[in-house]
Order: sequence, then C-alpha cells, then structure tokens
Amino acid sequence: MIAGLYERFTLVLLRAALLAAARRADMPLTFLTGRDAASLAWFTAKQYARIVADVQQLGLYTSTRRPLAPAGIHLRDEREAESEDIKTEILGTRRRRILFWGHGKDESIHLADFTLRGLNETAPCAPGLLGPPEPTVPPATSPETS
Repeated sequence: MIAGLYERFTLVLLRAALLAAARRADMPLTFLTGRDAASLAWFTAKQYARIVADVQQLGLYTSTRRPLAPAGIHLRDEREAESEDIKTEILGTRRRRILFWGHGKDESIHLADFTLRGLNETAPCAPGLLGPPEPTVPPATSPETS
C-alpha cells in the first residue's frame, strides 16, 4: 500500500513501485490518496473501519431545532450541550452511526464549548464538487455606494 497526498503522487516517485508490482503477481498494489493530511487520515480510517456486532447505538447531535427521536437514537441538542460534557461523550462513545446536523451557514455545529467544523481552509472548494461553500464575504462599501 502506498498512501499520500494527490500532489505527491507523481510518476517519478511511484515508478519503481509500479514496475515492481507489475512484475510480481503476488504483490498487489493499493493506493490511498487525499487532498491534505486530514482528508487522507479520514479516508484511511474509513477503509479499515469495521462494524462491531455489539455496538448498536445511533447518535444525533444538532445545533438546530430538536427533532423527535425514534427509539434507539441518542439525541443531543444545544440545550443539553450546556449541562453535559459533549466533547467527551462524542469522542468517548462507540456508535454504529453518528450524525451531526447543523444549520449550514458557517460549516460548523456549536454544541456549548465544543464546535465541530466541516470547512477545511487548506482545501479550497472546487466547482462541481460537493462540499461546504466558500465563505461569503460581504462586498466592501465605498463612500460612493453608501
């Protein structure tokens, strides 16, 4: 397996490994790539994550309105975040699935002192790709327009 950032995956660096793998049928070659270190780490973790049969709990954390939670879903909203250690709960609890539901305006979910952020400023948005939008900056006003 070879893992790295897109920008580093060049033929110059990978040529020897590709040629060695092509000569040996018993040497499968796998690539894991990402646009930045955080994306690569997340992608790698998702490849190797396995469902554990005894982990059944589902979680929903929201900074918007509180929906009705069906049975079996552990639900927390902003109100409960004030009285609970949400960060420890989120990071320290094993769940089959977890959903973070925010308002989508600033690519983050605020749960008391713990904020989850979806915007990665080192990886700019690209037209046609699904992801958080570029932050909008209001146009500067000039004396002529104000």
